[in-house]
Amino acid sequence: MNLGDTFYQDHLWVVSSLPTDDGSIVILNFTSWRSGCDENCIIEPGEHSFVHNKTVIAYERAIVLDVQQQKTVVSLCPSRDAVSPVLLKRIQEGALVSDLSSPKIQGMIKASMDRQARGER
Repeated sequence: MNLGDTFYQDHLWVVSSLPTDDGSIVILNFTSWRSGCDENCIIEPGEHSFVHNKTVIAYERAIVLDVQQQKTVVSLCPSRDAVSPVLLKRIQEGALVSDLSSPKIQGMIKASMDRQARGER
């Protein structure tokens, strides 16, 4: 699974970090916008081929997948179009400021963003 890849399992999920030393990654899911939801990353129709209504990232539902879990996702969940680099950056930046992102998730995404800035993939 690569940074920015998406797949579908009840919601659209996006790979939001580069792998850690042990191969773990952060995935975040898209969900429909509702009044009172976390609006740190609003995605409008047309910003991704899967998005047809106002959508947000549900930072409180972030998951860390180990290597074996990633293999399971790849084998069971249909992939969708990757997010654009611009949208990925917005998603990651939202994770860093959302009160609903855990410190662990924020740390993993911040470390990934630092590595990305150095040109790592």
